[in-house]
Amino acid sequence: MIMVQKITRSLMCCVLFAMSVVASFAADKLMIVGDAVWGGWTPANSVVMLPDGENVFKATVYLKKVDGETVKEGFKLLTAANWDCLQYHAGDSDVELEEGVAAQLYDNQENGNDKKFQVKESANYDVVCDLNTKTITATKSAYQEHPVNHNALWMVGDATSGGWDFGSLTPLTQDLENPMVFKATTYLKVGEMKIGQNNDGGFGQTFYLRDATDDTKVVFGGEDNKWTITEAATYDVMVNLSDMTIDIKKHYADFVVDHLFLIGDAIWSGWGFANSTVLLPDEDGICKATLYLEADKGFKLMAESDFNGYQLRAGNEDVVLKNGTPVQMYSSEENRNDTKFKVSESANYDIVCDVNHKTITLTKSAYQDAHVKHAELWMIGDATPNGWQIDKGVLLTQDAENPMVYTATADLKEGEFKFIVNKYMGFDQTAYVKDAADDSKVVYGGDDNKWNITEAGTYDVKLDLANMTITVAKKGATGISSVNADVTSPAEYYTLDGKRVNGFSGKGIYIKRQAGKSVKVVVTK
Repeated sequence: MIMVQKITRSLMCCVLFAMSVVASFAADKLMIVGDAVWGGWTPANSVVMLPDGENVFKATVYLKKVDGETVKEGFKLLTAANWDCLQYHAGDSDVELEEGVAAQLYDNQENGNDKKFQVKESANYDVVCDLNTKTITATKSAYQEHPVNHNALWMVGDATSGGWDFGSLTPLTQDLENPMVFKATTYLKVGEMKIGQNNDGGFGQTFYLRDATDDTKVVFGGEDNKWTITEAATYDVMVNLSDMTIDIKKHYADFVVDHLFLIGDAIWSGWGFANSTVLLPDEDGICKATLYLEADKGFKLMAESDFNGYQLRAGNEDVVLKNGTPVQMYSSEENRNDTKFKVSESANYDIVCDVNHKTITLTKSAYQDAHVKHAELWMIGDATPNGWQIDKGVLLTQDAENPMVYTATADLKEGEFKFIVNKYMGFDQTAYVKDAADDSKVVYGGDDNKWNITEAGTYDVKLDLANMTITVAKKGATGISSVNADVTSPAEYYTLDGKRVNGFSGKGIYIKRQAGKSVKVVVTK
């Protein structure tokens, strides 16, 4: 019994030790403090590092070198903007970091000597702290034009969505090409705002504020002059600290709705953007499509693949659409209520969406044989004019009489192709591809089998998603009166007496065999 107790105690000690080790390096924030950085030893003005994986933090920051024997510019790391938090430092003695060489981090729970890190040369450094391995690495940055003091900024004020709450700040992210520029696209209400440099620093930090004589200029500290938003809207905000300027302009001032995503529980693809149904407006701003909608489930229309982007919704409350009755749509700029449209009966509907006048009309479709999922499809691949560029795929339009049929006429080259459902998304969407056993059959998802074009020319392409079939027919080759066979696999040619030939040798009647099918071809020239 005594032995069991000893073992149990030993196991508990191991567990507690392991927990303490984890606790010693786990952190959701990390900031640089010290006289080597601009904010000195003021925690509220410490330089915020940004997460780059679990327990890994990065920052580009200007670090000052050791200046002589008396001035020892150094720095350490805090996990919060105060002195009572877990800290990381250099261990038993100050450590001068070698560029690109990892140095060991020690936390103040295991080592209380509170020594600092230093650099040999004043410069902007890319600093990486890996708390999993407890190491720090500083490498001279490619950018040295201006000293970089921040890796992000944050907007705070009653004009922002989070108000004056430091737990709900609106971030301005650092530009990838210019680390002195910070940007945000965000909805701002009528009210005031200013810009902080430490999301944990509270009101004790130094803020970027409005110049008292020029709204387009930024000052650091001083009188608490804020920017005032007089009209609620989505704004592009850009702060440039190299010239201390700010630009605040309406994001949708010149916005043109050139496509809409229909998303929601009522749609087969749900709330995801990757496979969302695309509606394309004509020259008059009218979108027409036949689509299946599920009863009592909501949907809305998005002009951007961003839930904070421009939307067309139902207004103050959800609206059940009545057959053939136009209903007003409200943009997310004029009404912030996240309301949905609904139908009372699951069915295919003919949808007419007027983008310019913001109306939507649904009429139960005459076609109800199968559930219609797409308004358009696109063909991509090296056989198409623009190759694998998703945003430049060949458009297949929905047939007005049979909404499960999609057609296009396209100039195709030798090469491969498949079909995507959304030209505005990436390769993470699900594609329509070739059935591995039958070139004339279509499958949705699965192995990435593509169709192959062996002869360049102009082709009529037809997808029938009710039967999951494809027809690809070349137009007008060498005076051929008709070509009905699938041309996505190599063709063989025969005379009427069964002799195989290399293509058409002149006028006459030939047998063309392709994709397991034989057709009679009449050559008139």
